[in-house]
Amino acid sequence: MPGLIYDLMNVLEMESEYYSELCARSKEKTQIIIENKVDKLKEITEDEQILVSKVSKLEKKREQIVSDICIVLNVTSKSFTITSLIEKLDNSEDERDRLVKIRDNIFEKTGELKKLNEKNKLLLEQALGFVNFTLNAVNSGKKVINNDYRCGGQLMDNASGVSFFDAKQ
Repeated sequence: MPGLIYDLMNVLEMESEYYSELCARSKEKTQIIIENKVDKLKEITEDEQILVSKVSKLEKKREQIVSDICIVLNVTSKSFTITSLIEKLDNSEDERDRLVKIRDNIFEKTGELKKLNEKNKLLLEQALGFVNFTLNAVNSGKKVINNDYRCGGQLMDNASGVSFFDAKQ
């Protein structure tokens, strides 16, 4: 079992490092969104996708290790948490401290990542709103229709198009 615990700690530490990298990328992304650098936004998004793929692979490995630990401890994987494992490590102070540190670090990084992603989401929504506003302003034409009548009661067509921008047609 000690080998499984060390394997779990190593996987969790690697995940924590990837979460730190994702946080750094998200901070860069915030600035890129503010500066409206679309090409760099595409690049950083691709980098993030690679990191997320790596985290996903580590998650599968972590799940397998946790499954093996659950078999050894004779518990179900649904009720198993890092905290419950920490509680079971009575005589291993170093392992327990290391796991607590890793767990806290992951909680901190995922919380920070969630906040950064929410901020970036809001910035992107604002940017899209501005783009939509600009497109609507460019494409809108103000039509004034006068219901004027000629002699004999026929409707006179007096529609005039006034556009927000001067454009060749």
